[in-house]
Amino acid sequence: MSNVATVLRHEIKKIARREARSATALLRKDNARLKRNVADLKRRVAHLEKEAGRLVPQVARLRKKTVDPEATEVKQARMTPKMIAALRKRLKLSQKDFAKLIGVSPLTVLNWEKGKSSPRAEAKAHLVELRKIGVREARKRVDELG
Repeated sequence: MSNVATVLRHEIKKIARREARSATALLRKDNARLKRNVADLKRRVAHLEKEAGRLVPQVARLRKKTVDPEATEVKQARMTPKMIAALRKRLKLSQKDFAKLIGVSPLTVLNWEKGKSSPRAEAKAHLVELRKIGVREARKRVDELG
């Protein structure tokens, strides 16, 4: 009797293993696919971090190419909301691109144009500098900033 019980137990284990293997086959395939995706994403993130590390200093250098905010021209410059909006429209820039050139947020540009706030010294220096450039130069600077 013990021999029959042993054989029966062995057969049950064998069938259970086969069933478990077939039930988990799809999970193994999904797991392998997900591991490949994670590895690919890790490579892409590493590449993007490397690229960002290379671009951050360039952007910092481009932003430092500004006029000294203490210059008398900047101190004497008047910046009304209409003048800011007109400058932006003359340069054919969206508020987002205009903000990028100055180094502020698009919401700040909106507030300037609505008269809710006024530019600080550094932003005013950028605005005075932007008065002196044309549409092509503005577009070129926007493209350089990314």
